[in-house]
Amino acid sequence: MRLFNTNTARAGVAVIRAGSLDRSDELDVPVHAWVKRKQPWLVLPKDAEMFEDASTMEVLFKLFAR
Repeated sequence: MRLFNTNTARAGVAVIRAGSLDRSDELDVPVHAWVKRKQPWLVLPKDAEMFEDASTMEVLFKLFAR
């Protein structure tokens, strides 16, 4: 199982896979990326920001600033 991933288009950014964390069910996830690939039975929160593909860098920076 992957714990994290990086991307040359986003130098200096590593994305931690939430499923690899203990108690990941307690996370508040405000942004969902790659929703075009989600399972049809998965219901995402209506107030979450969603992206069909990857999220923008601006959204990532906003999350980092929290």
